[in-house]
Amino acid sequence: MGKVFDVDEYLKEKAVTVKLNGKSFEVKDVPYEVRDKFDSEDENKQLEGLRILLGCTEKDLEGYGYAATSAIIEHITQNLFQSPSQEDQ
Repeated sequence: MGKVFDVDEYLKEKAVTVKLNGKSFEVKDVPYEVRDKFDSEDENKQLEGLRILLGCTEKDLEGYGYAATSAIIEHITQNLFQSPSQEDQ
């Protein structure tokens, strides 16, 4: 038997926790519907995508603007999609 790629373990190791107003939200994967919302030019769709991704409410995102939400998305993207060879650098 060849190497086994344990997707569940991989996602667990790559998980990113985002803290908003003292609450923690763990992100292990990015649903396809979220990716489509982030590709949209519509700000409301992008925010909806972020709420789905984090599993949070509109109220949880109150007080955070474009810079914060962009930083959240960038941080999640960099960590979840970083290849194993990039982790060693």
